[in-house]
Amino acid sequence: MAALNMRYFIVEDNFCSLKSLNLEGLDEIKNKLTELEEFKTLKKHVDKTVIAGVASLVTIRETRIEAPKSKEFRDTETIYTKKIRQKEKEIEMSDWGPVLIAVVLFVLLSPGLLFQLPGRHKIVEFGNMQTSGLSVLVHTVLYFALITIFLIAIGVHIHTG
Repeated sequence: MAALNMRYFIVEDNFCSLKSLNLEGLDEIKNKLTELEEFKTLKKHVDKTVIAGVASLVTIRETRIEAPKSKEFRDTETIYTKKIRQKEKEIEMSDWGPVLIAVVLFVLLSPGLLFQLPGRHKIVEFGNMQTSGLSVLVHTVLYFALITIFLIAIGVHIHTG
């Protein structure tokens, strides 16, 4: 009996949610109908002004006319766009700033090469050629911070050619 009672409550809850969804759908239809009514009243006002002789008939159309391009214009356009794309590619490929900054920072921030932060016996040790997990983590964070500053914030670009 308790199971049947529980199922009854579930069915009743589902029925209420379906009823609310149905009412929401009806609200959307009602809004669309009011927009249609507004359009009809506007059309009536326009027709009254036409009958009164104040304005001519009003028709609303959306037309898009696409004229064929002449062959000369098409050829010029493709040549021009090809040249632009080629220049953009040359500029992208000749930017050596990010590569140079990344290599220099990688070498300088290798743990133990120039310095190690934190060191094994002191906070900072210079040229000990050793490393630890913690120093790798610290140097990684430093590398990320410096490369972000140089490449994104400052925007270092080195163009060749």
